[in-house]
Parts: sequence; structure tokens; C-alpha cells
Amino acid sequence: MHPGHPYSILEIQTKSQRQKIHQGTNRTPIAFKKSSSHVDHNFDLQHAPVSATDTMLFHKEKHVKYWLRCIRTPLPHQYTSNDSNRMTLAFFIVSALDLLGVLFERTTQAERTDYVNWIYRCQHPQGGFRGFPATDFDARRTEENAVWDPANIPATYFALATLCVLGDDLTRVKRGGCLQWLRDMQRPDGSFGEMLGPDGTVAGGTDPRFGYCAMATRWMLRDGAVGEVEGVPDVDIDEFVACVKRSEVGIQPACPEMLSVSTEADWDSFRHLTAAYRRSLFMKHMACPLVAFESS
Repeated sequence: MHPGHPYSILEIQTKSQRQKIHQGTNRTPIAFKKSSSHVDHNFDLQHAPVSATDTMLFHKEKHVKYWLRCIRTPLPHQYTSNDSNRMTLAFFIVSALDLLGVLFERTTQAERTDYVNWIYRCQHPQGGFRGFPATDFDARRTEENAVWDPANIPATYFALATLCVLGDDLTRVKRGGCLQWLRDMQRPDGSFGEMLGPDGTVAGGTDPRFGYCAMATRWMLRDGAVGEVEGVPDVDIDEFVACVKRSEVGIQPACPEMLSVSTEADWDSFRHLTAAYRRSLFMKHMACPLVAFESS
């Protein structure tokens, strides 16, 4: 944010704030426009006639304007339910501007510094990152309320990836603490959870994408190192790979989140589930860890 700007990165505005921001103008922002009344919603685009002069155009400047508005002004109030996912939203917004080739041209150094500082504001004292800063109790943190302030694997991956996109050197990352937390997040069967529960148990579901986020985080923080990093041993790569392979062949797996595939129909619906795990097998060979969202 600009110095003195009243909102932090990705602040979610209330309806009244939105009305105040746009008061006095007859121009409605693109994102708030409703569908025109004359639009035929039954229009069959697939079978519509296409003339020789029709061209599919990518309106880059409109996309740039949209993403800049997302990062510089409060998001629409409809995003309120996603407040805890602000780190995820930050990743997509910053990455979009980078993919459009304008991140360093259309934002100032002061703004990018503020974005980086906001991400570090979400760093957990015991390793990893929060999804948003609202659960940070800071000096009021106690053993009793710590259960409400866990780091989680997706937010940690998105935080580190966004820092890399912004050109940060990651020197402010609690590397040792994060790597130890990552080890604690791995189950005996090789899979990874989302967060640690109050008693240190792995909690938060068994989504296979957590494995990908864990491997991406490991890749960025270990930087090709062999053995211990800041006194922390590596995660159990062999067991993780074995977990992925068990899911690949369709044998009844040890990983609880993997399903047994017994028919061709099962395989079609199962393929997307294992895609994230398959990609994570090649994480240490990737030139950039930001290809997590390729099509399965």
C-alpha cells in the first residue's frame, strides 16, 4: 500500500465503504457491473457463426487495470467469507501482474515493500505462515489461545512464492522453524496435513495438494541443500514418494486420502486427485515452483 493508505494489502471492504469510495461518480467499476438487460443468456457461443474478420483479442490493459485495482483498493464485500484466504488472493493478484509483465513497471518500490512487509506480518512465530493477520495475538499470545492461530501449509507456500515473485531474498524467513514445522506436518504414511492441532497432531484434512505445497516449501527453503539445514533434518522423501506411487498404481494405499481405483470409470475421476502429488515428485528438478496451477 501507499504510505499512509488507510487499508492494508487486500483489505476487504464493506458495502458502505464501497458506496463511499465510488460516491460522486456515475461510472461503475467493471467488477461491480451487472449483466446488461439485453444480453441473451441462452446464446449458444459454441455454435455461433464466426466471420473471417472476427478475432479473439486479449485486452491486456483491462486485465492490468483490474489486478491493480484488486491490490490497491479494498476488495468487494462479497469477498468477506474469504478473509482467512487473503494470502492466497495475494498470490494470485501479484502473480497475475507478474505474468502480465507489469509488476515492476506499474507498482512502486514503496508499494512492493509494503506487500513484502504484509506477508512477513503473517509469519508464524513457530514456523510457517498464517493465511491472514487477524489471528495474530502478538504480545497477547498464550498457550490457551494459540490454538486459534495456526500456520497452515497452503498459506506458507503462497507466502513464500509471492515473496519470490516480488524479488525478496527470504532472509527474514524463520527457515529453521519453518522446516521443523514442515517435518512435524508429515504423517507416518508419508502424506502431509494442513496444520498442527493443539496437541501437536497433524490436522486439517488429507487433501493431496498439501503434499505439493509441502514439497514446494521444502524446495524453496532448502535450496538444494543435502542433509540438515539450520540443524533440521529433511522430511522423509522416500516415504512421501512411496505414498505417491501407492496412489499411482491404484493399489489399496497407506495414504488415507488416496482412493482405491478398481475400474476405468474410477480412474477418470481419480486422475485429478493424484495430479498434485505427481507434480510434487519433480519439485526438486523444477526451475520455478510456481507451476502449481497447471491443468491436470
